[in-house]
Order: sequence, then structure tokens, then C-alpha cells
Amino acid sequence: MVGQKDLSRLVMEIGSEKVDVSTSNVLSFICKFNQEPVKIMEEQPTSPHLQIYRPQLTSILSISHRLAGLFLGTSGLLAFTFWIASLALGPDAYSYSVALFTSSLMQPILFLWTIAFYYHFSNGIRHLFWDLGWGFQLTTAYKTGYLAITNAIILSSLTWAYIIFSD
Repeated sequence: MVGQKDLSRLVMEIGSEKVDVSTSNVLSFICKFNQEPVKIMEEQPTSPHLQIYRPQLTSILSISHRLAGLFLGTSGLLAFTFWIASLALGPDAYSYSVALFTSSLMQPILFLWTIAFYYHFSNGIRHLFWDLGWGFQLTTAYKTGYLAITNAIILSSLTWAYIIFSD
């Protein structure tokens, strides 16, 4: 509380600028104070700016993990719903769904689904280790990222080798 001090000559320092906040200048001070942050925000680019940002392995793996989860969830739900509906509609509908899923048109899609599954699985294990506090060093994060990619490729190849050659 100011008390008995003269309010007509009260001077405040804001940053490196001395501002006269006497009773006659309070309104102009409030207007100036409220307008400067808006002007500063308009002049600054978004951060990180996409034109200068260089994607790193960790950010690409994080985005890929989310996209793989989205792909697995939506395509898995659609495929499961189609399969259950074909079971409910009888033997003819079921034989049609089996023919569709085993067709040469669906094989590349199922292969991509398998890669997405194993990648999401491997990267999920990596995230579990992060939850335990292990693997935050940059070199470890890169090694485990490459391991998740390699694991997804190897497990997908083994799965499809089993599917193709087990008949």
C-alpha cells in the first residue's frame, strides 16, 4: 500500500524502461502493457519452425509409433468387424471373406500391417524401459530406436516366411 506517498509522480521500472504510472498516465500504461505482448507474439514464428527444423530419429520414431498405433487400431477394427459379420452371415459370406483376405491384393496390406504391429510392439517395449527410467541417454535412445526398426523387420520376415512356407 502506498499510504501517504504522492501518487502523481509514481515511477515504476518495467524491464529496462522507466514508466510514469501517475494517476494521469495509468490508462495509457495499461493500454501499452496490454498491446506489447500481442505485437511480440505476432512477430515471432511458430517454434520449431518447419523450414528450419531438422527431423531427428527420435522424433520420427515417435511419430511413426503413433501412426502405427492409429493404423493398427483402425484397420484391425475394420478387419475384425468384417470377419465377425461374415461369420454371422453364413458360410458363403465367410468363404468370401477368407478369399478376400488371402487374395494377392490383400497380401501387401497384411504385410504392412505385420510390420506396423511388430514395430509398435518393439517400440512399446522401448517405452516400458523408459518408464523404468532406463535409456534416456541420446546414444541409448538411438540404439534402441534402430533395434526397434530391425526387430520389426526381422519378426515380420519370420512371420511371413512361416505363413508362406508352412503350407
